[in-house]
Amino acid sequence: MLEKSIHNLELSDFDNNRIWICTQYDLENGIDILVTPLTDYDFEQICDEQIWVRINCKTNDKTEFNGICNLDINEGSLTNYSFYINDSWITLLTKPAPDFVLEKDGPIPFAEKIGKKLTDVFPLTLTAEIKLDNNFTKIIEL
Repeated sequence: MLEKSIHNLELSDFDNNRIWICTQYDLENGIDILVTPLTDYDFEQICDEQIWVRINCKTNDKTEFNGICNLDINEGSLTNYSFYINDSWITLLTKPAPDFVLEKDGPIPFAEKIGKKLTDVFPLTLTAEIKLDNNFTKIIEL
């Protein structure tokens, strides 16, 4: 079984395997998790699992790029966003994350890291590439 650290996932890993499922949590004192591709699944199987999917992102100024995030099928929500921009991964966290976390990985530093004004980035539209019973889309507004 192919297993990878979440930190070693690449966007290309999602070309052949649209869903990656968490297999081990809290490794190395909670800084890592292992994921494996889910190649044969049904909707019922993945409803209660922590899964990672590739997302398409569009900024307010219509710039497009890709990333990955958690998809909670039961809630219909996308969370824990990471984007591959300019050859590096950039994390975006939003409320209810605490202020000290937002100071490092919130909307303002995210816009700065990608070289844009806040108003050029947000609202940011995220859409999961997988299609199940609905299209999973989230709009992050300030």
